[in-house]
Amino acid sequence: MSFFKNLFCGSIFKGIFGSSQPLTQDEFAALLCRDAKKAGETCRFEYDRDTFQVRFLKADGTVDVTSSLQNVYAEYLETPVATRPAVVKRFLRGILSRKREMPDEFEDARPDILPVIRSRFFSERLKLERRNGGEFGKASDLLGIPLGDQFESIFVYDLPDSMRYLGTGALEDWDVSIYEVAEAAKHNLGELSTSFAGIEGQFYLCAEADNYASSRILLVDNIRQLQVQGDWVAMVPNRDTLLITGSEDVDGLGMMAHLAEEAYKKPRRQGLGLLRLVDNEWETWFPPEHSPNYAQFRKLELLALADEYSDQQEILDKVLQKELAEQFVSSYSIVQKPDGELFSYCVWSEGCTALLPKSQKVVFTRSSKTGKTPDLVATADWNKVQQVLGHRLKETDYYPPRWLVDEFPTETEFHLLGNDPF
Repeated sequence: MSFFKNLFCGSIFKGIFGSSQPLTQDEFAALLCRDAKKAGETCRFEYDRDTFQVRFLKADGTVDVTSSLQNVYAEYLETPVATRPAVVKRFLRGILSRKREMPDEFEDARPDILPVIRSRFFSERLKLERRNGGEFGKASDLLGIPLGDQFESIFVYDLPDSMRYLGTGALEDWDVSIYEVAEAAKHNLGELSTSFAGIEGQFYLCAEADNYASSRILLVDNIRQLQVQGDWVAMVPNRDTLLITGSEDVDGLGMMAHLAEEAYKKPRRQGLGLLRLVDNEWETWFPPEHSPNYAQFRKLELLALADEYSDQQEILDKVLQKELAEQFVSSYSIVQKPDGELFSYCVWSEGCTALLPKSQKVVFTRSSKTGKTPDLVATADWNKVQQVLGHRLKETDYYPPRWLVDEFPTETEFHLLGNDPF
């Protein structure tokens, strides 16, 4: 009897939502598949426990869609017991909405197109998940426009009970440009109610709870009406949170950092990058080193990067293993100095082809003659590594960025590199 059949035939689901004991990941996946079938899903399910994904397979065995369960499961865990069924139903509505036909004409779709803000890694992760599922070339990339260096404004077809992401193929189908789609999306967003709460002249958060709170960052005319000290600065730590303060407001930035860190712990996190409004465009920003807020935001930046690199490493390891690629995915690690300062590092080991994340420090090691702990050869700042060993660093298309290295530095190069300990 299969894993799912055992679950379905047993008593595991009896009173499941009446109990405060949450489902395990495996139980949750089985529940979703069971309820999807009841709701009319005709595809066969294939559950990947290692990646916590469900693949929906067509009759011919090809993949129709791959769904990661990480976000919906996190939301389920955060939700009170009484409202957990609504989380499941909302997720299933989104899955089943893919079966609805998109309008053939752009003018028919125009009134229901809206923008959503997502981390840049959201799109990149989707590409890796497709690659891991063998879906090369079977789905277009998401349709979106960069928002600073770390975010994107992605476009969706807003259905009554779900959002359907638009792919780049929609441009060809509708014979329109991405800017026409963006204009329609922003116009529709402006038609929605937009209000802010907070401390007048200092700090604001979007008060809307309609799944498009973070999208209001695109309504720059509304944001310019908020009184702040300095330039307008924003954060979108999760999909339902937009925080605004001024670039010269120490207290406002402090409140923003604290609330952003708390919001980032909730489901559907997006990142902890700062954006500053310059003219009518949002650009990546960071407080200067002399700012009282510098250390606070530096910590948030490192934590968010560590999360993205960790997620990327987990999927990339599986992809490379499946493709029989002998590449080691180096970890992005964070340590704390005795004075409390955090910094990041990665390890470049002799004798292996590796994908290095962009960290503050690079640690060079080689196998110990005793066969135990590797010997430390040198430690250097990333900028110095690029300066001396740039010819050995091969840039890749991954995001967060990684560099491919397959040749260990020579002794001469180590001499030029020097040794900059932690």
